[in-house]
Amino acid sequence: MKVFVVFDAYVDGYQVNDRMAELESISGVNSARALERTAGEVPRYLLEIDMEDEYAQETGQKLKAALGQYSSYMSNVAWGAYKKI
Repeated sequence: MKVFVVFDAYVDGYQVNDRMAELESISGVNSARALERTAGEVPRYLLEIDMEDEYAQETGQKLKAALGQYSSYMSNVAWGAYKKI
């Protein structure tokens, strides 16, 4: 399963990228990466998180808690979880 989180932030890309190890350390997360917008009319940052399908509920709650720590730095937040069809 993939989770995508888009947002604007009051920090720079290096600071966003520095937090990726924290997300990758959550059990059930296989990988996480941060992308910064180069074109388009979407929020500035995108997090792409790959997680195990069978742990989606538990891992999703941990991800929300981890991201919640930074809510004062984030705006225009949207997210979605997708599975392979």
